[in-house]
Amino acid sequence: MILKARKKFDKYVVGKRRESCGYREVYDAKYEGSKVVLTVYDVEQTPPTLFTDEMVSSSHKPMPREAWLLERLTGKYFSRLIEAGRTVMGERELAWFTQEYYYANTMAELTAIAIAGEWRLVQEMGMIVEALQELAEVSDGGHFNLCPQTVKLIGDGHGGPIIRIGGLDHAGPCCNGKPWLDTTTLNPCCCPPESFYGIFDSTTDVYALGMLLAYMFTGRYPYPVAEGLTAAQIQERVKKSEPDLEGIPEKFRPLILKAIHRRAAVRFRNVKQFAAEFNSIIGKEKTPVSHTPSCSREREDKQQPDATQSAALNVSIGVRQGKGFGAVAGMDTLKSELKTDFVDIIKNRDLAQALGIEPPNMILYGPPGNGKTYIVERLAEECGMEYCYVSPSSLGSIYIHGSQAMIADLFAQAEEKAKRNPKGCLLMIDEIDAVCPTRTVDDMNHQAGEVAEFLTQLNNCVEKKVYVIGTTNRIGSVDRAILRPGRIEQVIYIGLPNDNDRRELFEYELGKRPHASTIDTSALAHQTEGYTAADIAKIVKVSSRRIFRACLDDETVKPEITQECVEQTIGECRPSVNPNEIREYERQRDEFVACGKPARKKIGYNIP
Repeated sequence: MILKARKKFDKYVVGKRRESCGYREVYDAKYEGSKVVLTVYDVEQTPPTLFTDEMVSSSHKPMPREAWLLERLTGKYFSRLIEAGRTVMGERELAWFTQEYYYANTMAELTAIAIAGEWRLVQEMGMIVEALQELAEVSDGGHFNLCPQTVKLIGDGHGGPIIRIGGLDHAGPCCNGKPWLDTTTLNPCCCPPESFYGIFDSTTDVYALGMLLAYMFTGRYPYPVAEGLTAAQIQERVKKSEPDLEGIPEKFRPLILKAIHRRAAVRFRNVKQFAAEFNSIIGKEKTPVSHTPSCSREREDKQQPDATQSAALNVSIGVRQGKGFGAVAGMDTLKSELKTDFVDIIKNRDLAQALGIEPPNMILYGPPGNGKTYIVERLAEECGMEYCYVSPSSLGSIYIHGSQAMIADLFAQAEEKAKRNPKGCLLMIDEIDAVCPTRTVDDMNHQAGEVAEFLTQLNNCVEKKVYVIGTTNRIGSVDRAILRPGRIEQVIYIGLPNDNDRRELFEYELGKRPHASTIDTSALAHQTEGYTAADIAKIVKVSSRRIFRACLDDETVKPEITQECVEQTIGECRPSVNPNEIREYERQRDEFVACGKPARKKIGYNIP
């Protein structure tokens, strides 16, 4: 480790280390209360070719090439250079520079959590392509290490996602047989075959763009390669394998196949040509390139799945990509029921139709924070069907009865999608009590037309392969007319997670973070009776932050979550749903039983 945390370097106080490759390290740092990103090179250990004699930040001594690039790039997709210098520290001479602070997740980290919808990935790839075009002009070469680890997403701005491109220690001029860059620190999965022989030119980044785009859509590379393999193993697999583009939208497949071709002569000649073809594809599809974003990538994926956006409705319908029920912990009873009543029918449609069987429309209800929306999303993935998330605001209109027309339009679009996808289309109506509220003479006449339209569209929609699953925390506020046969046929109560479910959730959340092997998740589950799934996820996140702060304050603290830490957090985090509210939810559940509805078993939670 070149620098030590909480020690002063030049005028900066060093913080957490972000990256390290032996001769180069990147840290968070502070100066007079302002955060920066500090990059330090051990001059003696660094290959001389990574330095440039060009003046950087008024310094006439050789400085890292990436600092020179940052000073000349616009900063739109690259972090802006603040200053640079060389300092002798003990027996070491260090070259360093600082750039504007940003906190970001890598594309690899985000893709491991969830695959974003097509509309979002198109935006992100458009920014990456634009950034590489600028970099090619400034560097007179390319990036040469574009991969899921060097593409970073800061968050959302008013125009969409904000991208930062890292890994500029490999960016620079082309080379043919004798690379100036350190090839041992590259991600070999995104390197074309000729790069293993020292050839880095204008098609190198084209190959990486194709591999990255496939990875963004599927969470894996199109060739059977992985970061743990050696360069020789990767070469062999690429040579002997045909690209697997399963899960990638059809319109992008020719683009990716050309970009990742084993022969450089077949690929696009440069990033500019790739960009032209990419823009042509999304131009034909009229995919939106700007939007009003929500605050998280996970929520956006829920609201905007894949493809066609309606200006009037503000919804999108598309096929979700994901692990299906494989991403759901607990809820075994519900998963089994959905598989029998829904998934198996969709996947064996000919047999089901011969017997006159169709999947039912449903309502999932119960306390908030137990994964009603999540399980519907995973159901759509399990089936491979078209999916649309619909919130009450999606159907809002400033015009009298304007929502009535929007409801009709929603079902019409879903029917058109279902005609092209033999598995049908699933409409997930969130807060269905707001879309179809109980009608009374006194206070709901103004919505009577909208409710009537929704009920009309529900009639026999399953015959058109359009299926509706609503979620609500207030089942008593839903118009009872929705619950007759031919409309909503199943009502399922999703209660609080039971003891075993809570144990599974603790195991899942802790499994994503360093934790002591001695943690007793059964004991933690016993201590959290009455907590929702979201409460338990919060407990683990808060515990993780507590350990983080402890590590910053004391270097001897081991960076892993402990039993004591989690139990302390449980004592401070109370359940988000109080016992009185639970009794009301269960009263509503029992009311449906008393009204002649079949009794439902309590069903556990899913991973939020």
